[in-house]
Amino acid sequence: MIKLRDLAKSSFYITPNFPEIATKRYKVSFFKIISYLLLYTFFVAVLLYGLVLITPYENLVFLFENKKLNEENIKIKNLEHKVLLLTKELDKIIIINKNLTFALKLAAGDTVLTELPETPSNLKTLPDSAKKNALKKTGGNLFAIFNRLFLSIPEKQLKVYSQPSFIKPVNGFIVNDFKPTKGHFGVDFAVKKGTVIIAAESGIVIFSDYTAEDGNTIIIKHKNNFKTIYKHCEVLLKKSRDKIIKGETIALSGNSGENTTGAHLHFEIWENDKPIDPKKILININK
Repeated sequence: MIKLRDLAKSSFYITPNFPEIATKRYKVSFFKIISYLLLYTFFVAVLLYGLVLITPYENLVFLFENKKLNEENIKIKNLEHKVLLLTKELDKIIIINKNLTFALKLAAGDTVLTELPETPSNLKTLPDSAKKNALKKTGGNLFAIFNRLFLSIPEKQLKVYSQPSFIKPVNGFIVNDFKPTKGHFGVDFAVKKGTVIIAAESGIVIFSDYTAEDGNTIIIKHKNNFKTIYKHCEVLLKKSRDKIIKGETIALSGNSGENTTGAHLHFEIWENDKPIDPKKILININK
């Protein structure tokens, strides 16, 4: 067996054999050979490191691996984005479904107002400038102020006014009449986008949200089991459980929802869960 101490003291002889030149022997110590090997290894490592990090050869070395990783990352990100969108849409559907359920219960008298869930209003996301413009378009707000003063009268003096009296919700012309046999349970007012919509009668908002077919919609419950519905609004200025005074601005007209072909307001009046022709009950229909 060769001892390490003896190996360290040993030398290696190299004898090249060239026919044209006289043969010579070269003596190299063991430590020199080890040093040369270490230097060679270090040089090769530095060279490869430089090729990988400094030159474009990095892409060639890790081309296939990086390509697979990038494809997997893209797929994962796309799936995460889809899941996020689906979750948001599901949350919207759940909220709308709950609000419609409570609205129907409230209209039928099966629940109390404190049970109605809070729903986000479009007014929260409306820019301040848009809010100011909406409030500037007073529409029937003067009428609303009158109603606030009027409601301060003792209840005994208001018995003669117990039956609701509905006014036109918007300043426009009727272009589509009440046709219940064809599924059209209200009237359509032709108006420009952004026209002020006012409450036809005082009451409480039981639904204020977006639906796929009718767009931004507000439903107001009035006394004596009356309800009014305002569809295809551009902006909703009131939220569920808000108390509304007749003539108060509640929304701006628009063209939202799938079941519409242009800017207008679809307006409905229901009594005891049955639709009524608004033209027969609106007190200022000819104005």
